[in-house]
Order: sequence, then structure tokens, then C-alpha cells
Amino acid sequence: MSVSFREKKLHDAIQLDIQVKKVVSVKLDRIIAEKLEEISRKEGFSNRSDYIRNLIINYIQNDSMDPPSIKDKNSVLTRGCETTITFRLDSGLLEKIDELARKKGFSTRSDFLRYIIYSFIQP
Repeated sequence: MSVSFREKKLHDAIQLDIQVKKVVSVKLDRIIAEKLEEISRKEGFSNRSDYIRNLIINYIQNDSMDPPSIKDKNSVLTRGCETTITFRLDSGLLEKIDELARKKGFSTRSDFLRYIIYSFIQP
């Protein structure tokens, strides 16, 4: 677990915005995992976690409709997933992911995260 602090200066006080980050693991198809690394570097992200957070936030902001690139979420969930990747997410973002996963009928957080990643990265 890592904790990050953001300092906000108010008149005579300092407010600390403490964000706890948790390590999340997701199994992916090897080709998708490699593309994830390649695209995150190519787009100038400092690490994979930053890139995945960006994908998740983009998905949440455009949540009104599912990406047209994936017609059937079961096709994503039944793919061979031989590679495990890890990344860090803020606890608040994880809560939002869990809420959306339930609303969309995913049985696990990992299934939903895999769906989001595959929505943006195709083999």
C-alpha cells in the first residue's frame, strides 16, 4: 500500500488530501499485456499504473455507453489470460469501479477491469 499526500493551502491552515493506493492484479492475454506496456510508453506515461488509471477514468467519464469495439463482454471474459499485471489505484477509484461492476453485472472487479482494458486495447 502506498499513501500520497497533496497539500492544499488555505488561509491559515494546510489541508492534506490523503489518498491510499492499493495494488490491484488482473490477468490478461499476453498480447494485450504487451500492447498495454507499449502504448503506455508511446503515449508518454511514466508507468503502467498511470496509463491504466487514465483508461479507467476515460471509461467512467464516458460511461453512458459501452465501447463499440466490444460487442459481447463474455468474449473478453473467456479469453485465455496467462499474464498477470499489477498496478496501483486510489481507494476512491476502486470503490467507483466496484459500484460500476455490480451495476453492469460483472461478477468480479477483475472481470470489469479486464473489460475496460480490452475496450481500449485490441489485439
